[in-house]
Amino acid sequence: MKRYEDLTHEEWIALEEADIERFIDIEIAEAGIMPISCPTMPTLEDEGIVKSEVAYDIGGLLLKNEEDATKVATMQHFQTSYDYSAGGYDYQWLDPVLEKKVSKKLFYKQVDVVRIKEILQRNKSKRDEYDGRKSKYDKYLQSTGSIRDAVYSVYYEARQLEGEYKEAEKVFIKYRGLSDGDDKVAMSFFSNTYKDRPDILKKFGVEVKAEVEVEKEGE
Repeated sequence: MKRYEDLTHEEWIALEEADIERFIDIEIAEAGIMPISCPTMPTLEDEGIVKSEVAYDIGGLLLKNEEDATKVATMQHFQTSYDYSAGGYDYQWLDPVLEKKVSKKLFYKQVDVVRIKEILQRNKSKRDEYDGRKSKYDKYLQSTGSIRDAVYSVYYEARQLEGEYKEAEKVFIKYRGLSDGDDKVAMSFFSNTYKDRPDILKKFGVEVKAEVEVEKEGE
């Protein structure tokens, strides 16, 4: 069984996402990290406390029947207005309401609202249990996340290197054109251009000689 550290460059760039995830799972298994699922936060909805009462709003007027609301919306509506500088609130007049849009709204049932206090107290213990599980899950994500980052980091480095190889290949083809097809001259240009990248030179079959500095004692 290969681990991600055993892969060659060619194997890295051929990996699909499913393959990468497999190598991540191998590392998680090697580390002996027990899987933990994400807990579900307790909510009032779990206790049946939801907005289930439907009403239809026409400018603040609430009706239970949508058909009735639609009919009311066709009627002429007014709202009160006043000019504070001309007598204040005591001198009001009627302004027609031009926009009469029917909007659907949801409300809690009164019997459910009465139950909320008791349910909140009961949910406190559930919330404490959730917090404990969430803490364990966060630690699991942290420990597996470092493994995931390590594997994907190597993968992205391989993809970047492959891009550099392809760019270098374009450069060599350009140099071949400049040298009228003389591969020896083209390779000379290429070797000089990538003299600081022995990995690229090696990839293209250029023999790279290691430079060794010899220091004489006493000098």
